Amino acid sequence: MRRPSEAGQALILALLVLFLTSVAAAVLGLGLALDQRAILDEMERARSRQLLDGALADALARRHENSFFTRHEEEFGGGEIRSAIVSRSPIQFDVAVVASYRGRRRAARSRVQILAGGKFRVLSWSRIPPPPSIGER
Repeated sequence: MRRPSEAGQALILALLVLFLTSVAAAVLGLGLALDQRAILDEMERARSRQLLDGALADALARRHENSFFTRHEEEFGGGEIRSAIVSRSPIQFDVAVVASYRGRRRAARSRVQILAGGKFRVLSWSRIPPPPSIGER
């Protein structure tokens, strides 16, 4: 038969083990939640970069189909893309694109040369700060 002090010590030890186990589970759960948020954040950043590249490709395709094309805006790939083309000469034009995805906005500008046969060569491409969101939907 156990003495009362041994039973009390066993109970305290069991409660301590239970408490430490629950603290370890909470810390592990918090770490997993932070990892999941970081992964989702990186996914959104990658998606906005992909939309930006897609906006440039879309603008070049539209310009190829219609040499008078200058502006376009549409919902695309779960986000929104905008493009504007400004002619610099008969064989060069600038393309400015903006992509928005879940509150993330990215913008880029490129200079494009028109080659023989209606092909394009991108001479330069750079990210720029996105324009202010005044007047956007």
